[in-house]
Amino acid sequence: MSQLGKAFGLFIVLFLGISEIGFSKNFRWIQEAIKVSDLRMKPDTVVAKKLSRQANQDSIVKIQGEVGAKLDSLLSKKSNKIIPRVSTIRSIILPGWGQVSNRQYWKLPLVAGAFVSLGLIANFNQERYKKYRGYYYIVSLRPEDPSYKPPTTVSVPYEDGQIRDLDVNQLKRLNDGYRRNRDYTYIGMFLAWGLNVVDANVSAHLKTFDVSDDITMRIKPALDFDPFSKMLYSGVSLSFHFKK
Repeated sequence: MSQLGKAFGLFIVLFLGISEIGFSKNFRWIQEAIKVSDLRMKPDTVVAKKLSRQANQDSIVKIQGEVGAKLDSLLSKKSNKIIPRVSTIRSIILPGWGQVSNRQYWKLPLVAGAFVSLGLIANFNQERYKKYRGYYYIVSLRPEDPSYKPPTTVSVPYEDGQIRDLDVNQLKRLNDGYRRNRDYTYIGMFLAWGLNVVDANVSAHLKTFDVSDDITMRIKPALDFDPFSKMLYSGVSLSFHFKK
């Protein structure tokens, strides 16, 4: 090989080596620039993600608060709403409870007073009935014991402290009278219970009856044509609008 050929080959080798070295340096420089750019952009990205996450959390908390407030509002409205069926059932279970549900608290002493009074009256007659029944049994004949001979009278102590001799007829009247009064008192208690239920139901319906401006009545003239008689009829139409 001539000297010119060797020189050309050496030039090619040096050129390729220098080009490869330059390309490698340029490639490493590009990689380092990309890394530096990533490092500079990374904090901004992290901050943006944190802000986005915080915004989402705040939004969720806000939505939860609004939903909770709406639920509380609905529950409070539902708990404060007067429902005739509920008031009626409560009055059936416990007299006076329906009046409390209707927020008619002033009726509770009346209902309680009526039942307490009737209960005391019933107990009074029951105690007297038991007392005179025992004495009446003493002066009465006993079919199960024909050999028993009842006395003509029996000494009966009265509530005023005096003792009186009563025969069988007097004791029978006292016995029947107190029993009848006791039974009438029980009937009165049943009627008072029924009146309490009716009052709770009617009052609940009256309280829930809508008397607002949403109930309106419109009066307007009306004209109607009869095709058969070919006459025009006039009149007045009434229309009611109820709140839905």
